[in-house]
Amino acid sequence: MDIDEKWEEAIVSLTLAARTNAGVSQDRIDQALQCTIELCHKYKGKRGIPMKIVNTLIDMQSSLITCGDRHLNELNNKDQARKIYGVATNLSSIAREMTT
Repeated sequence: MDIDEKWEEAIVSLTLAARTNAGVSQDRIDQALQCTIELCHKYKGKRGIPMKIVNTLIDMQSSLITCGDRHLNELNNKDQARKIYGVATNLSSIAREMTT
């Protein structure tokens, strides 16, 4: 499995977990961050990034923010909301680095 597939699997796993009442585990966060860092190394400085990756990045960000809002406002789980907002911020920072 190449890093593109490994990254997509880690991001899908993270966002699906964020949608549950239990939320995300530190292991899923760590896996998503590590895979995103590896993906960044692969594409940083390249002329382009595959549209599938771009679309996943966009969907990931909106999904995580929505899930964080749900944990905060509906489930009253401030700790989980902070965790989700934090990983969303970290992942978007790495993605920005990939495109500079």
